[in-house]
Amino acid sequence: MIRLLGAVAALSMLTGALSAPVLAADDLLQKVKSRSVLRACVVDYPPVLQKDPKSPVWDGMYVKLAELLVKGMGVKIEYVD
Repeated sequence: MIRLLGAVAALSMLTGALSAPVLAADDLLQKVKSRSVLRACVVDYPPVLQKDPKSPVWDGMYVKLAELLVKGMGVKIEYVD
């Protein structure tokens, strides 16, 4: 009986620990949608992510993926370097 109670207690703690990140992700998604802007931290990492030295424009595979993501979300993206 004690083992069963211990297992139930461990399972309930694990369930709570696993659900917290999901709730935090939901909060973050709501913040992004309310601001209508997704802020993305970027660093120069050629060839997948690089900044044009003559302008503040970022380019690369990660930029293209991010643009597809925000298009689907209906928000804009702000690159923070």
